[in-house]
Amino acid sequence: MNFTLRINLLLVFFLLPLLLYPKIASSQNVSPYFTFSEHDRYLEYLIHSGRVDLHHVLNQPFTVNELYTSLPVGKNQSNNHWMRLLKNDLSHLINIDTESDSLNKFVVGIEGGTNVSYQEKEFDNYFLGSLFTGFFYKNFGLFHRFKADESFKFDSLFSGTTGKLQNANFARSTESYLQWNHKSLSLFIGRVKRNFGIMNEPGLLLSPNPHSYDQIGLTFSNRQLEFISLFARLEDKIGFDIRDSDPNPVLNKRFISLHRIDLSITDKVKLAISESILFGGEDQVPMFQYLNPVNIFFLSKMSDRKNFEERRASAKISFEAYYKPLQRITVYSQVLIDDIDLKKSLRKVYPDRLGFMFKSIYSDPFPESQIALTYNRISNWTYNSFYTFGNYTFYSQSLGFPKHGYESLRLDIDFFGFSPFLVGAKLQAIRERKQDLNSPFIAEKTAFPTGVVQSIYTSSLNFTYYPDNWLYIDLSLELKNFTNHMHIQGNNKLFINVLLTLKTRNLFGF
Repeated sequence: MNFTLRINLLLVFFLLPLLLYPKIASSQNVSPYFTFSEHDRYLEYLIHSGRVDLHHVLNQPFTVNELYTSLPVGKNQSNNHWMRLLKNDLSHLINIDTESDSLNKFVVGIEGGTNVSYQEKEFDNYFLGSLFTGFFYKNFGLFHRFKADESFKFDSLFSGTTGKLQNANFARSTESYLQWNHKSLSLFIGRVKRNFGIMNEPGLLLSPNPHSYDQIGLTFSNRQLEFISLFARLEDKIGFDIRDSDPNPVLNKRFISLHRIDLSITDKVKLAISESILFGGEDQVPMFQYLNPVNIFFLSKMSDRKNFEERRASAKISFEAYYKPLQRITVYSQVLIDDIDLKKSLRKVYPDRLGFMFKSIYSDPFPESQIALTYNRISNWTYNSFYTFGNYTFYSQSLGFPKHGYESLRLDIDFFGFSPFLVGAKLQAIRERKQDLNSPFIAEKTAFPTGVVQSIYTSSLNFTYYPDNWLYIDLSLELKNFTNHMHIQGNNKLFINVLLTLKTRNLFGF
């Protein structure tokens, strides 16, 4: 009996008695809530301004139930245009009549639109759309979304291949999962994007940056604590170990395991710690010390080297904090440790691989607005490993922050008072190395960022027209000034970019 069959049998025997359990665990939908990007900025404003109190804000996506039950019910807030749209979206996914014996909910939807852009003197026009459906009964839920996007055709690292119909792939299942919950416990099997960290910012350890991938997840959550454990099989990858005397590229199997603890100390102080380990090899199989949800990966990696093929496992850890010193001020921070040498002698030789993110938000400097200042710094070789199949990527896209050798400072302003129009502005300064997430880690100290540094200075205005749930139009105007454009010394460029997104959507719940 192979390993996969054993796991499937265990899951069947584990799930069957739970699904048949006579007592209804919950009449609500605890599935991940996907805001389709339309509500992201307003939901962030609700959290930072104190209008919405979520126990664990450092782990996304939030669930349908926790969002709906936390929304304010006062007359002034209920009549707010953006609040009405958000509640209407959620109402299709949740059974509001909790006294009813009919607790099932069937959801179906369709979305279509286009992305039109004029960037760096090039014009592009891509169709996008999706079909999605879900069924939720008592404490059990299913959901599937099939998404089409013409830009996939040009993603040679993932979707830009020839499919069974002998044409370039431009669609895939982006969300597809089964979820079961009982009181504070939830079991998740399927494909979804997750983010560990600050809402609307890519997490340093786990982010929605890459394409979604299949995973098994176990979550325990109450008011004070949330614990999550995830295990996923990543794509096979041809790679080698640069430390070998004769590096020989072979096809390697790859796995990743993550677990995380969120602590809600008070309404004003929330902390989280996450750990991941990515391991693989030509004949690699899942390792049970990494399936163990309460095992400390770093300690296991250090102590089990003599008992297992352990040298090809890359561990990372991140620390996150949310602090609200005043009603209108919210502060976030996140630190990633990819690799750091604690011995002074080693620190003189080997570079650190670290990530740091800081964000401060001032809510309502004038009514229905927010100002945010964000700083990021990611070391030169963060996410790279001595063995290239151990690089922290999924189809060459970082599982964490999208880039390394990167530093940026960004100022965002959003104003929600002109409904149905949302207005935003951004100023950003970036300096970055030439991205190289596929090469092996070079254990040499270099200047930060390494190589010919590209600098980008951006100022932009954003206008969103969102009159109802069925229509969404977003227009961005950008002025981008490049120094050493494309990492070519002295190649300075100035571009005026225009980005237009138009989407229409119908969502039905029965």
